Amino acid sequence: DVRKATWDILNAGQVVPGFGHAVLRKTDPRYMVQREFATKHFPDDALFQLVNRQFEVVPEVLKEHGKTKNPYPNVDAHSGCLLQHFGLKEENYYTVLFGVSRAIGTLS
Repeated sequence: DVRKATWDILNAGQVVPGFGHAVLRKTDPRYMVQREFATKHFPDDALFQLVNRQFEVVPEVLKEHGKTKNPYPNVDAHSGCLLQHFGLKEENYYTVLFGVSRAIGTLS
């Protein structure tokens, strides 16, 4: 149950990974692009279905909790789902990919 798991994380004093953003106060547009892509190309993927369920449930729980300024998902809430789907299952590389993409964006 996504709702219960989210409350368990919050009640343990932790943050929910992939939700919130230092600047944005709405759903990260990069998240939405990835969500639309997954909805179109692999809607029956089990991990995508879980990520989609989180999109529906977690923001409401965070609003109820009341301590999160931005309860909406950021790009990290979805990118791992895409990487897994396309075969990059070595999670240690996710941070490297994030860093490389951030560097390329900064340099461009």
